[in-house]
Amino acid sequence: MTAKETLVAIYNYLTADDLLLSLMGINSPTPNPKLIQSRINKTRQLGNVADRYPRLAIYEKRPSPQNRRVATHTIVVDAIVPLETQSTTGLALDMAERIKISLDKKPIGMKVRWEATLDDQPTAYGWYKTSVLFTYDKVET
Repeated sequence: MTAKETLVAIYNYLTADDLLLSLMGINSPTPNPKLIQSRINKTRQLGNVADRYPRLAIYEKRPSPQNRRVATHTIVVDAIVPLETQSTTGLALDMAERIKISLDKKPIGMKVRWEATLDDQPTAYGWYKTSVLFTYDKVET
């Protein structure tokens, strides 16, 4: 599975979680795929965002080799919410918990494992970010 295929698989697991979508303000029974794609990004950096909706950013860090054949890959899912929303509701931490439940032990590589949740990361632009880190081992060819 390539890095791009891994990100697509993670995206599919996250979009299948109705509670996570509800936390992000996507509440209809059959959500618009373009709306989901605008709020769950398969890139590290979000563009210049004019609206104030919760978002997710999914990316994979460079793998670290364990031995000649196996490498450990780190996937990061950032839950990004407006700072005023986070300070009144704690939404990013709720989203981080749903992300953990949605992805932990899924069959990507040799099973994805939750590694850590890094919270309390306000940005300079009025957003709050909580990062959820997962790792998985993969046999390199």
